[in-house]
Amino acid sequence: MLVGFRTSDILVLDVWQQRWMIGYGDKEGIEDAIAGNRRFQYEDEVRKNPLNYDSWINYALYEEIKTEDVERTRDIFKNYIEIEIELQLGNIDRCRKLYELYLEWFPENCYAWNKYAELERYLAETELARTIFELAISQPTLDMP
Repeated sequence: MLVGFRTSDILVLDVWQQRWMIGYGDKEGIEDAIAGNRRFQYEDEVRKNPLNYDSWINYALYEEIKTEDVERTRDIFKNYIEIEIELQLGNIDRCRKLYELYLEWFPENCYAWNKYAELERYLAETELARTIFELAISQPTLDMP
């Protein structure tokens, strides 16, 4: 018996685990679901406050350490740092090219699609922003619940 738990708590935990496994499958499926949720949380944090460097670093560290996806980690850093530098320098065409390259490799990153469209909207390129949003929603990887 687990110390500090009542028998009824353990039974509830077992039922909860069973329901979880029905929804997500085996241990690997559960871990994938948790990883996806954490990734979503980090992407949400950097979307809400893109100048919060701690969030970007935490997101990149999560990708590197927890998911062991070194390439994605590099891309997170490169995407944020390069685009921000080019934007501050006023190199709009270079920003566009970086967004395009990044989205070729990671079309499932809804944050990047949104930021790219926001950039075009900021530049009063409404039709281009609309086209970017349309391209984003046409991505098969983004057409999921």
